[in-house]
Amino acid sequence: YRMQGDQLSFSEIGSTRKMCPPVLMEQEQSFLDALSKVQRWDFSSQEQLRLWPADGKPMRLEPQND
Repeated sequence: YRMQGDQLSFSEIGSTRKMCPPVLMEQEQSFLDALSKVQRWDFSSQEQLRLWPADGKPMRLEPQND
């Protein structure tokens, strides 16, 4: 990732390309495509990390409680 001021970007995103069922491979590709469009981030009042593209709604990531 690269962060300049309040701008965030991801490039050269890697994945294992592990052979999974096609529906999971499509889900992974959709996530990677969305990640490449992220321009900024913040935290919601529910402590979710939000990754914002230039247009549209953010991706929301919740912390894992192990």
